[in-house]
Amino acid sequence: MTKEESKKAILGMSHGAANHKLKQALIFDFVKKLHLDNCFVCGKKIDNIATLSIEHKEPWLHSDNPIELFFSLGNIAFSHRACSRAKEGKGRYSYK
Repeated sequence: MTKEESKKAILGMSHGAANHKLKQALIFDFVKKLHLDNCFVCGKKIDNIATLSIEHKEPWLHSDNPIELFFSLGNIAFSHRACSRAKEGKGRYSYK
């Protein structure tokens, strides 16, 4: 059995998938501890890791400096996945 196969057998998923799940858990824990767990879009509490989404406050894609705006931590907030999808589907952003 290879090292990767051993990891998958132990973790019940690929090492990459397990690593991603761990990072999500860390982010969600930090978001709660820092009291950043109110949805940027609807304002309600994000109380479930499965619903957490990273949100760009200001759209970056067609901005004057998309790379800077994409990576700017000041342009990041958190939202419910459903709120983020609904907002994107309408083609507009709410600025708070």
